[in-house]
Amino acid sequence: MLASNVQASADDIAAVDLLESDVALVIDPGSAGVRGQQSLTFDKLGAGRRVTFETEKLTVLQASLDGKAVRLVEDGSRSLTLRLPEAEAGGRHVLKLSYEFEAKGRGFVRQDELLASSYFACDWMVCNQEDFSDRFHLTLSLDLPKGMRSIGPGGIASRQDREGRTRTTWASGEAFPAYVYGFAVGRLERLTLETPCETELVVFAPPGASDLEKMFEPSCNMLRFFEEKAGAAYPAASYAQVYLPGSRAAQEAASHSLIGGVFLDPILEQPQEDWVIAHELAHQWWGNRVTAQDLSHFWLNEGIVTFLVAAWKEQRWGHEAYDKEIVLAEARWRRRIETSGDVGLAHDGSYASLGDRRSIQYYKGAVFLDRLRDAVGEEAFWQGLAQFTAGHIGRSVGSQNFQSAMQDQTDEPMDTLFDEWVWGR
Repeated sequence: MLASNVQASADDIAAVDLLESDVALVIDPGSAGVRGQQSLTFDKLGAGRRVTFETEKLTVLQASLDGKAVRLVEDGSRSLTLRLPEAEAGGRHVLKLSYEFEAKGRGFVRQDELLASSYFACDWMVCNQEDFSDRFHLTLSLDLPKGMRSIGPGGIASRQDREGRTRTTWASGEAFPAYVYGFAVGRLERLTLETPCETELVVFAPPGASDLEKMFEPSCNMLRFFEEKAGAAYPAASYAQVYLPGSRAAQEAASHSLIGGVFLDPILEQPQEDWVIAHELAHQWWGNRVTAQDLSHFWLNEGIVTFLVAAWKEQRWGHEAYDKEIVLAEARWRRRIETSGDVGLAHDGSYASLGDRRSIQYYKGAVFLDRLRDAVGEEAFWQGLAQFTAGHIGRSVGSQNFQSAMQDQTDEPMDTLFDEWVWGR
């Protein structure tokens, strides 16, 4: 990747607080090449004189900082390091860039004339992917051939047609961490589900996709269920689900989700196979709006959501369906113990593989919440979850925040239980 011609020591790197990002992408979904421009407003935190941003797949063509050109050199890194004009703590800056990238491989889903981004936001804009505590507002303009649709964060701020192309600008409205920002573009048909929910529920799918209303029918009841358990209403006017036939995609984004047909299609024959809709919708609270402060606390995103899929199934299909999900989660976790040993949910070290990480953060997390539910009792458990969720909307949190919310619901000390399961003590 491109970097400035300044070599920086770790002690000289200042942290940053991203505030606003304005990104414009020119996309032709049938081609992998994408051109981008970005304006990024940030505050420097601390006395370091240099800041670093991830660029991953991006080839930066031009850059300016506070209106002055940045000289770029190729050094083989995946980051952009910038020297700031002063070393004092604080200071607001504007970084502007033009760049290009190949929208393929990790972080992208491609199908004919359809392109969607998935999780790795720094593969299509300059950001800091793993800094989950850094929330910022995004304005995203998507320039496409006329006749193609786009889905972006928040709502549509403007749309312009010119010279056979359509430029749609999306504005997030809320501030989110980088990893939940995403988009989908291409030849997509739009279906608005007819439901009693106040939130508009929309499905996008390639032309010719069938049975969409039947497959996505549970969405409204799921949304109401999660609102109740969160103690907080879904805050946006609409929620979109992008159906990708034949895909194994399953990814939440700021105001939409990618739903792969491999995971969803079985619902037509087995209605209880509704987990992927529930899982990605639940992330609109646990993950997108109440976000783990870093990867060591990621069970607060994935473990809670995996458990809540089981809780949804319990409400819709009965306790046997709940037990089935918890037994399955425990089996997956214990297989990991047999091969790699066990660690606490808030383990801050490395994992041998992504599968190992998921065995702990998704599956052990869900089993822990089942045990916690039994330990504190039904009413106290759900009140604790609602207090944790509603009290931290729009914030990044750690496991201690969750423990405190649960402790508030009972006079019984929670230290021993949390030490065993969460802290690994």
